[in-house]
Amino acid sequence: MIAVMHYACAAGDAAARGATVDDALARHLARIAEASRGGGFQVRACWRNSVLALAMLDDPTGAARYVEGWVVCATGLVIEHGWVERPGLPETGPGPQILDVTLGMRPDAVTLLAGATYCAGVAYAHAATSERIAQGQQPPFVWTGNGFGGFRHAAYRQAHHRAMTLATGASPWDDVRLRGDTRG
Repeated sequence: MIAVMHYACAAGDAAARGATVDDALARHLARIAEASRGGGFQVRACWRNSVLALAMLDDPTGAARYVEGWVVCATGLVIEHGWVERPGLPETGPGPQILDVTLGMRPDAVTLLAGATYCAGVAYAHAATSERIAQGQQPPFVWTGNGFGGFRHAAYRQAHHRAMTLATGASPWDDVRLRGDTRG
């Protein structure tokens, strides 16, 4: 388990809370995916990998969600990213447990993610994710109908703003208004 910080999807949520990245489970699912589905998880395919991981995850409560957002690595690198979240477990604490099958399975995951912050933009329940895939949509889903890069989606834009502010102290969107966007 790697300790990280996490911001929820709500645009007004300003409080980070502790979370954990389950790198051991990420590596376990990667081995299963490689053995059972041929290609397994792919480098630079976080959205695809996360949707596949959600489908593979044993989640009897249905609480796991596919998330699209941003990660600020300990080095300050900001990555548009996809992952799976589920509620914290008694042994991990009340913060969410993050299953990052793209970054979390890397050999340098601890170095890359220790001290990282996950800024969730949009979360999709398992059923909603499965329905979108069945309809032929490809992740990231937030890009569909929300303008270039999904930035017309308020919570996704807020997650990007938060990530950039954490990384640089300022967001590149502070003085930019998207065409047709009157929400400010």
